[in-house]
Amino acid sequence: MIDRISTLLFGDDTTHPLELDESEHRDKQVELDAKREQLATDRDRLKEKHENLKQQYMDAREAGNEDAAETALREAEAVNDRLETVEGKLDVVDQMSQTVSNFLNVYEMRELRDDRYWERLMELDREELVEMFSQEKLTIEEMTQRLDTAGVAARDVVDSFSASTDRLHGNSQLRDEWDAEFERERTTEDESLDPEAVFDDLDGDLDDDDVSDLRLS
Repeated sequence: MIDRISTLLFGDDTTHPLELDESEHRDKQVELDAKREQLATDRDRLKEKHENLKQQYMDAREAGNEDAAETALREAEAVNDRLETVEGKLDVVDQMSQTVSNFLNVYEMRELRDDRYWERLMELDREELVEMFSQEKLTIEEMTQRLDTAGVAARDVVDSFSASTDRLHGNSQLRDEWDAEFERERTTEDESLDPEAVFDDLDGDLDDDDVSDLRLS
């Protein structure tokens, strides 16, 4: 995962990240903010489409139209797969953004502290720096304390991309979840489906091209 984030941020360039001009890191931050905004928009559209399909499924079950219910279920499972991908990319972008923010803090730290902190960071290779900086956004004080006490990055980085996949995995259970909810709604008084809650489906589908490539270099 660390190698992947490092490659997405810096490509095949072997230049030490702290040898780059500070403005290059700021440019990366701007790119990442734009990518996150696009991915968040895609995520919201997919979530809305999923809710629409869920309502279609419930309506079809209520009307006894099993073919329509099955169609809505299959489409919802495909939307879940797309949503899983977008959520995973959002997690990766967040890690990349944290990494860049911490690199920017290093430049500020150098102005406020003596050079020994900078020199210790320069001794670490790119992967070690990305491993250290991608885990969380650090303040200057936290960064200097970590360098004083550890000196190198920890090795137990959480793979948030895999975590997001696990969180959304299990589409095969969608039918059971929706059927259980359908039965609850049928047996609960005064909780019938509200016709006003049925929204028009989104126009068109999201293609893979709608999800931007995360590589910055």
